[in-house]
Parts: sequence; structure tokens; C-alpha cells
Amino acid sequence: MKGALDEYREGVKTGIPVSVHLLSRAWGVPRSTLQRRISGKVTGSKHVSGRKPYLPQEAERELAATLKTLAQRGFPFTKRDVQQVAFDFAAKNQISGFSKTAGRAGYYWFHNFLKRNPELGMRKPEVLSAARAAGLNKVVVNQWFTQYESLLVELGIAGTPSHIWNCDESGLQDQFSSTKVVGQVGQPCVEVCAGEKGETTTCLAAFNAEGIYSRTMIIFKGKRVRSEWLQGCPENTSVRCSDNGWITSDLFLEWGQMFIQSLPKDDPRPHLLLLDGHSSHVYNMEFIKLLKSKNVHIMCYPAHTTHALQPADKALFKSLKHHWDQEGRKWTRMMAGQKLSRMEFFTVFSRAWAKAATVENAQAGFRGTGMFPLNKDILPETAFAPSKTTERVLPSTLPSSPTRPQSLPTPPTGPWSPLLTLTHSARQPSALLSGHQSSHPPARPQSPADPPARPQSSASLTPLLPVEPLYFFPDEKVVFEEVVLEEVPEEDNDIFNQFTPQEETHSPDEGPSTSTSVTFTDLITVPQRERAIRKRMKPPSYNLSSEEHIDYITKKTSSKKPAKQASKCPLSKQPKGKRKQEKKSKSPCKVCNTHYGDPEDPKATEEWVKCDPCSAWFHETCGEENGICADDGFICKDCL
Repeated sequence: MKGALDEYREGVKTGIPVSVHLLSRAWGVPRSTLQRRISGKVTGSKHVSGRKPYLPQEAERELAATLKTLAQRGFPFTKRDVQQVAFDFAAKNQISGFSKTAGRAGYYWFHNFLKRNPELGMRKPEVLSAARAAGLNKVVVNQWFTQYESLLVELGIAGTPSHIWNCDESGLQDQFSSTKVVGQVGQPCVEVCAGEKGETTTCLAAFNAEGIYSRTMIIFKGKRVRSEWLQGCPENTSVRCSDNGWITSDLFLEWGQMFIQSLPKDDPRPHLLLLDGHSSHVYNMEFIKLLKSKNVHIMCYPAHTTHALQPADKALFKSLKHHWDQEGRKWTRMMAGQKLSRMEFFTVFSRAWAKAATVENAQAGFRGTGMFPLNKDILPETAFAPSKTTERVLPSTLPSSPTRPQSLPTPPTGPWSPLLTLTHSARQPSALLSGHQSSHPPARPQSPADPPARPQSSASLTPLLPVEPLYFFPDEKVVFEEVVLEEVPEEDNDIFNQFTPQEETHSPDEGPSTSTSVTFTDLITVPQRERAIRKRMKPPSYNLSSEEHIDYITKKTSSKKPAKQASKCPLSKQPKGKRKQEKKSKSPCKVCNTHYGDPEDPKATEEWVKCDPCSAWFHETCGEENGICADDGFICKDCL
């Protein structure tokens, strides 16, 4: 109906009116109904056919506003939560209609509630840690962008995308995440995986705003790299090992040397490297001095903000992990559930890397985070909403002598406040006598020293004042000045009678009465907590190449006491490794009957596995064909 009316009005404005008969057929509405709406006999502004909603319109609008606020803060309600709070609201306000047996609002009410509020919908939320929610603060981000812009101007590379780099590392699990699949309706659907938990392999990558990638480093868990692991390795990639498969300060220093070698030698202008605040980056003095000596400046992001500000997180690794899981599921299906070994790692990684490490992804990452071209306002206001849960007033913004606020925030339209409703019964006769015709006279907030007001009867209640939420932080003390009211003669007291609010009437089309004693604000509390106090000192500057940061790291490392090493028990006369090796040499492979260490063994480069129940030894490939290799051990087919 709305579309038909809009089309008719548009035709009248343009001077080419459309036939009512054609409009009714085109929009599928009755011609007589459309004619009455056009002629003005029925306005149709609040007329809705069907059964009226159980809850008042104002209450539903308040509920919708509160749900949007909670979703922006990072504490969204589920469908069951909304049904439960709607039932509690109706029960406390003596509104009938919902099932008392179920104890919550029904399916059809929730479905129609979403239709009446099209700005709401069912979404699958992304997981956001509390540290990231509090870290992405608007004040902190603006301060960082100011320093970033100043550094670009100082280095003279504000318009040079080839000299602005970003590096980061991310872990790849050999346990691939599942997605929606096609299966039989009414039957369980499973997906075979190689093991219960996966092993992490770190990928360290760097690229600039022009879309050029530097040397990539892959870090396996182990002590040494074997040559057979490099099969299918992409170009411009180095492979290293660490004790846990994570980045270390030594490996990051080695990558820094390779990064410097990949920079162009014919351009004397400085380069800028953006990275996160990992300890192997920020406190790596050798790495910082190495890059500074080669005219490469380093700047780190604020803590817990890389998910929104770092191009590698927004573009490269998000795409890489998606294609990694996609290619990994294909490989697992092709190999019938076999575990991805390190010799097959690059079979999957090379395909995913070729799809993710593109020029378009690199440029989109810098553009989407505002790094290049520089855009300080790239993040929407909704990105900072989760930080309001722990927001506090900065010391520099606090007034020297707290005084009474000059004016309250501008109240929103409508009688329902989204977060907080305040009531005041004090009146100012001077405003009324001066001709200020208002049904909500200004009021003085009650100070803590004032005695509690007497409860008023329902007939003399002052209307609720719809105001914006007022947040008082623990570090801020607000003192209200004393307000002296003018004395009014008794004969002038009748002037207040004409401002007494009358009982509101509502149209039968608006649903039940809106005079409720309990609001959704009383039932739903927006989470708020104090920000944790940082015990550890943070670096003085985001510019890691600055002299103040280098002095800070030097003092920190010089004053740090060496950690005490735990005493170790003396080794036995016969090492455990040698005993295992002797046992392997005596026990041949149960499948091919080849002894361990035999120079004619065609599988001499493979690892050996042992069956736990029968203690038989196998080559790794022989064991995979004649048993089950799991994370917690190996079992041959004879012991299954």
C-alpha cells in the first residue's frame, strides 16, 4: 500500500498522474482501499489490520532501542532472552496474552516484533575479546593517527605507498574448521577429521601499500628443518623451526635481515614498517637498531587494536585462513581423512597463499584501515561502541573545580528513554510567570544531602522526563550548586493547575495503554564496569625508532634480573634417546621388515612410530597404511 501511494504522489508531482486501477493491479491492493487512501477518507498512518500487539508501541520502541544498544556494546540478546524479557515486562505491568505455562513470549510474537522493527534481525555474532573491546577506544585511536600522520610527513613518504609496510604473523592449524554442508534431512551429518586437536604453524608475512610482498617465513614446531618438508614451497619463502612453532626474537631478527635485503637499493628515501605490540617486536633491541641503521623506521599499533587497524589482519590473513580451511578440507577428503604431515604442508599452503597474497588484497587492506590513503575517520562510530563499557574520563579533560552542569543533554523525542529515566518534582515559578508554557518545567537535581522526598500519590505524579543517560565515573566528582527558588504568593499557586498533565488518551489502533509502571530499562541493565588498572608500564611512544623508546628499552633490559634456572637432575649413564635408538635398531618394521638405520632402507628419511599395545615399530608411511595415527599415539590394525 505504501509503495502504491508513493508512486501515485510521485506521478502527481511530475504532472503525469497514474491510474488508480493500474496501481491497484500492479501493487496487488484493493482498488477501493487505495481510492479511500488517496481521497483522504482513511489516513492509514496508524491503521493496521489484524490483531493488535500485546505490548504498547512505545514499549516495543524502547525494547528495540535497548537491543540495538546492547548489540553495539557487544552483549546482544538471543531470541530466548528477548522472549523472556517481554514476558517479564508483560507480567509486571499486568498485560495478558503470553502463555504463563511457557513463561516467555511466543514464536509468532517474536517474528512479528522483528517485522515491526525492520532494523533488527537475527545475526551470528563474531567473537570479540574483552581486551579488544576496551582497547579500541576513540581517543586512543585518534591520538595514534595523529602521530602516524606526523611521522609520514616528517619522513616525506605520505604519498609514497611503496615505502609504507606492514608485517604480522598468524598461526595456521592443521585441524580445518568446518562449514555448512549438504546432507540428508532428518539424519545426522558428520565430517571426518584427522585428529582431535591440531598443531600450530606460524606464517610471518609483510607487504606494502603498493601490493608488493616481502619475504615470507614459515615456522614449524621442532628443532631442525628437514629437506623433504620444503617440497612445493612457494617462491620467496623461508622455513624455520622453533620449540613451540611461534615467533621468537631471534627468528624475527633473522627475518628483519631478509626484509632489508628485499628493499630497493636505488631509492634513498626512508621506509616505515607498521607492526603490532608483540614482545618479540617492541622489546627486540637488535631488530630495532638493525632497521634504524638501514633507514627503516618502525611504528607499532596501540594495544588490542590490530583487528581494526592492521592491514594484515583485515585483508591478508583473513583471506589466507579462509582459503587454508577450504583447501585443507579438499585435501582431507581426497586423502580419506589422513592427517596433514609436514611433507604435505606446502601442498595445501601454496594453493591458499596464491589466492590470498594478491595485489588487490594488499591494497584493500591499507585502504580499509585508513593507512593509505590516510583516512582518520575510516572507523565508524559503531566500532568504538564496545569500549563504552569500560569508558572513563581522561584526567586532562576533567575540570579543575567541579561545578554544576550548565545544561542537560538534549532529550530524545518520545516519552521513553533508551537507557535511563529521571524524575524531578521541583518547579521554578519564575519560568512559569515569564510565560514559559511547558508541561515539563525545569527541575533542580536532588543533592545527596537533601532528605528523601515523600512518596506521591498516582494522581499527582510528575510526568517522566525523557533525557539522555548520565554516566558518573568513579574518578569524577560532580557538585550541584544550590538553587534558590523565588517565593510565590498563595493566590498565584493556581497558575500551576493549568500545567497539570491530563490523562492521555490513545487511539484503539495503537494497542494497549502505555501507562506502565515498569519499563524495559528497569528490566535490562546495560553492562558497565571499571577499566582494569595497568600494572606494567607501557612504552613511551608508538614510534619504536625514537630515541625515547630506545632509552626506555635499554633501561628496562639493563635493570632486568636474570631468571633463575631450575636445577636439573643428573643424567643417567645411558641416555634415554640412545636406549630408544638401540630398541629401534633391534626391532624391524613390522610391514617391510627393514631394520632401523639400515643404509639400504628406501624409507630412511621417514620417522618411525610405535604401536602402544604391542610395541611393534613401523615406518611412518607403513603405519598410516596399516593402522591409525592419532595425536595421542599409534595403534596398528592387529591391535584395533
